Amino acid sequence: MKIRLNVFDLWEPLKPFAEGFQINRADRLTASPHKFGHQVPANKATCSANDSSIGVHHSTRYGQSLLEGAGLFPVIIGCAMAFALDADLSSFMLRGLFMKSIKSVSVFGLGKLGACIAATLAQRGFNVLGVDIDPEKVRKVNKGLPPVDEPLLAQTMIAGQDRFRATQEPSEAISTDASFFIPPSPSLPDGSFSSEYLLRAMRPLAKALREAGKRGHLFVINSTTTPGSIRGVLIPMLETETALTCGRDFGLCYNPEFIALGNVIRGLLEPDLVLIG
Repeated sequence: MKIRLNVFDLWEPLKPFAEGFQINRADRLTASPHKFGHQVPANKATCSANDSSIGVHHSTRYGQSLLEGAGLFPVIIGCAMAFALDADLSSFMLRGLFMKSIKSVSVFGLGKLGACIAATLAQRGFNVLGVDIDPEKVRKVNKGLPPVDEPLLAQTMIAGQDRFRATQEPSEAISTDASFFIPPSPSLPDGSFSSEYLLRAMRPLAKALREAGKRGHLFVINSTTTPGSIRGVLIPMLETETALTCGRDFGLCYNPEFIALGNVIRGLLEPDLVLIG
């Protein structure tokens, strides 16, 4: 059995990303589920990574293409979104509203992972806004100093210094095209993960988007979440606060990073893990 995803006229730009996929002249992106260890319903182009179906968590090609330059970024994130949401690829992701050129991103949470993601994206040409409640981290970033101790972070920040600034005000992120959320997600006594910090981080931006009347923003969740929490908790909150519909008016994808602290920059630039499903 194969999954089939309509990609319309974007099949050519998707070629560099499509390791493990086949793209043909019928303008289809096809993948064999058995290759990834999942059986996917034939009528489901997209399934939620948090509902035990198939989802792009992290892949070598995704990481490489994301960091090689801005050109492939919207296409690749569109694919990640397609796997993360029950939404037809013919709508939001590939029809104008979302498939614009992503030039600016915001990163919520400037810890070891967040600061490294932000600095690496800035180094690769994106305009990056870091958002953190810690005034000391914000101060350091705006002075060109690493906010945390992580190998290669200082050098990476120097390379992208003119494109990386920080703020304590979440609403400033409405000026960006996509927002990465990397707050902590502590374990609860029952073994699940708390969504409290994710909700706190995402809600102010959602409200600001509503006030500004902005559509087309992409929310990227990097924190660990409990299966079902995106569909059951986070999407309802975002739709309530934005007064918009997920998958039509704004995007959401789930992309946790499997990277060891102490090796984050190298792990981002040279990912060695392919995990789908």
